Parts: sequence; C-alpha cells; structure tokens
Amino acid sequence: MKKGKIFSLFSAVCAICFFITPVNALANDNIVSFDQMNEQTSIYLDVAEGAYNDSNYSDVTVMAALSDPEIKTYDKPQGYTISISQSSTITLYDEDTEESWTDSAEEGEYTIYNLIPEHIYTYTVKNSDSTTVDSGRIKATGTLRMIYLTDIYNCRDIGGWECDEGTVKYGLIYRGSQLEYTNQSEQTTVFVNESNENYLVNACGIGYEIDLRDEDETPVYESALGDDVGYQRFALPQDSYINHVNLNGDSYTVTAKCLEQVMKNVINGIPTYIHCAAGADRTGTICFLLEALLGVSQADCDKDYELTCFSSGADYTDRLRTSGNWIDLVSYFNSFVGKNIQEKVASWCNEAGIDDELIESYREAMIDGYTSSAESDEDDADTVEDADMQALASASTEDNNTNLLAFYIFAAYFVIINIAGFILVLIDKRNASNDKKRVKHKTFKAVAILMGGAGIILGMMCMRDKLNHKKLVKKVVTVTVVEYFIAELVILVITHF
Repeated sequence: MKKGKIFSLFSAVCAICFFITPVNALANDNIVSFDQMNEQTSIYLDVAEGAYNDSNYSDVTVMAALSDPEIKTYDKPQGYTISISQSSTITLYDEDTEESWTDSAEEGEYTIYNLIPEHIYTYTVKNSDSTTVDSGRIKATGTLRMIYLTDIYNCRDIGGWECDEGTVKYGLIYRGSQLEYTNQSEQTTVFVNESNENYLVNACGIGYEIDLRDEDETPVYESALGDDVGYQRFALPQDSYINHVNLNGDSYTVTAKCLEQVMKNVINGIPTYIHCAAGADRTGTICFLLEALLGVSQADCDKDYELTCFSSGADYTDRLRTSGNWIDLVSYFNSFVGKNIQEKVASWCNEAGIDDELIESYREAMIDGYTSSAESDEDDADTVEDADMQALASASTEDNNTNLLAFYIFAAYFVIINIAGFILVLIDKRNASNDKKRVKHKTFKAVAILMGGAGIILGMMCMRDKLNHKKLVKKVVTVTVVEYFIAELVILVITHF
C-alpha cells in the first residue's frame, strides 16, 4: 500500500475518533425515566410527609381521605410498556447490580414492573430464533418499591426509607400476602403462578420464606416457591399487635426468634419474603420492628403500615396510624428507655434476649451509608468538620451543574467549528472547479488549531481536496491528533470532577 493511502487512512481514523468522543460522552441521553409509584400512592406520601411527625400518631392521619374502600387497587406500581410483535423472550439487566432475569412474552403489550428505583436497566427482546428485535435502557424514579404480582397483594420491598445512618437497602426484605393456603380439609390454593415464582426467585432472589400464620390457619410446611427456598413458620396468633411483643405475654419469644432469623438472613445476603395472610397485621408488626431497628423514623414506620390501606386484600379502616391497635403498639414501645423509636425497640430487643452484636451486624448489612458505633462516636467529636463537609457537598453539587453546562457548551462549539472546517474545504473545492481564488493554507491551519481539524480532514477525504499538499495535510493531522487527546482530557475533567 502506498504511503499516501496509509496516511489518508490514518487521517480518516483520527477524524472519526475525534467525532466519536463527544457522542460517547452523551450516551446516557438514551435512558428513559418513568415514575414507578402510582399516582394515589405518590399523593399519599407527599401529603403525609407534611402532616406526620413522630409524636402525632394517635391524632393525625391523611389516609382515610385518600383510600377508597370500593377501589382498592393502589398497592400496585406503574410500569414501562413495550410492544411485542410476536412470542418473545425479554431479558432485563440491572446495570448497577449486574444481575439479570428473563421472562416470556406473547404478541401484544408487555409491561416491565418492579424495578429498583434509580437503577438503570437494559431490556432486550428476542424472537424465537434469538434475533434481537428491540432493546432500550430505562430507569424508575420514586423511592417506594411496590411489587406487582398476580393474586398476591400488599407486596412491597421495605427498602428506600431514610434512616439514622443513610437509606434502607432494597432487595433484602419483602413483605406481602400469603403465597398459598391450605384449609383444614387439606385443599390447597396456590397463589404463586409460574410468572410470580420466576420473578420472586430469579429477579428478587428470594431465598427464604417467613410464615407468620399458625397451623390452625393453614397446615403448610414448605415454601410455595420451590425446594431451593428455605421456609420457617413463626406462628403468631391473630391477636392485637401489643400481644405479639408484650414481655409479660406468651408470643414475644416467637416474635424475637422471627426477628433473629430475618436479621441473620440479611447478614448472609439472603433476600427474605415475610407474610401472614393479608400481609397486614402480624407482618406489619414484624416490619415495624425491623424498620425501627434500622433507625427509620416513627412517622415513616407509620406510613409503611398505612400503605396496607391501598391493598385489595385488606380493610382500609383497620390499618390507620390512629387505630387503637397501632396506638397501643407504639405507646408500648414508648415506655422503653431511649430517645427515639430505634433506641426504644433496641431496648425491647435486649430484654427479649436479642444480642446487640446481631442488631449491629443487621444494621450494617441493611443500611446504605452505614457507619459503626465506633465511627459514629468519632463523627460526634468532629461536628464542625461534618458541617464543612456538607458545605463542600453542596458546593460540589453546584459545581457538577456548572460542569454539565460547560460540557454542553464545549460539545456545541466542537460540532460548530468542525462543520465550519468541512464547509471550508467545500468552498475551496468549488473555487478550484470555478477557477476562483483558493482558500489560504493559513486559514485551514487556523481552523485546525481552533479544534476544527476533524471537519477539515473529513472534508479532504470526502472531496479529495488538498491531499497533494503534504505539508498542509500533515500539519492539520498533527494538530488534530494532539487536540484529540486534549479533548479527551477536557471531557474527562468536566464529566468526572
């Protein structure tokens, strides 16, 4: 191959790479965001946020005005719907956790549900011969992660709540209604269909089922999710909530053992599904204790309890934070030593025989942003430094916004100057054809220095212009290569610092 052709090929590659740089930096623009929380739930959480505090649980509720006993279908999330042209398989890949799962879909519409909020997912649709016919990247917004399952109600991930150390992690503790029911005549109704099992086991990774029903309700002794999923019954009677935790009663030991098992599962990374019959009362009591130990505020624990009012499997009038059952439960824990609900529930755990180290390990495994007690003590001694860090964080956010604006300005300039470089070659070519005055070489060099070299090189290659002027071409290519690396450095600085 002649030197001229090699040089031309090298020039083209440099120009293409120079154009690709800003395009790659803008790749995130193809992510489609959608609100996963249904409208009624969003309204409830917004209104409750302004109305609830840790001490007005016996007097204030907004749920009664938002729940409709005739239309109780607000325990399901919204989804992202795609069109399916023929029977296909859909693979959903979580770019944050690098986990994926596959489902089947028939011709028509398929709705993707139950994403972890703020995680970016790639979906791929393949037809029967494994040809990819559709793909995309999506992200669910909102903090509450309700779970859509057919015939299983009141199901949600307890992650997403703010707590004393950060935020409760998603994907480790799920609560909901029963998965199957067997009556005393040993007639079994299974609510877990193939799609539900696929999602709970393969997408959520459920490895353990906690059943709070007693044997008189349903003689079930293994998980409806299959042999690979652990199962344990912690039988709590259908009784007032306070009787499940009263240290002078008979049921608190069962509650304590249930908490210990869930905490051990979380520590070992085993996602756990907790349920009673409706996933409302006994499940609500256990989840209240688990959330309180994580430092979720009393007001937010109340909200999670009241969300059951949106379930078609429960009577909304009995699950308000102002109901006698809930008031008695919270008031009971307020009688324990501690300055907040987390410390008071921890005091109860100590008296119930639950080890402090187990609780601390559970908190470490379940909280995003967790710091140990020792680290927390050091932080208390450095409050001034913390304030400075918060100020720096705020300044950093402002800097990020400024950097993003700077990037777009840089990208716009880059595109414009290279279009100008390309047009410059076009003008020179037309002038040559019409025996008019050619564009001066120093003009080409000036535009190349101003970062328009890639456009000039592409113009030369497309119109076969100036290629015989070796010195000019070499200078333009040299400047372009140097500026390519400078542009890479500028983009790196703008987008990462």
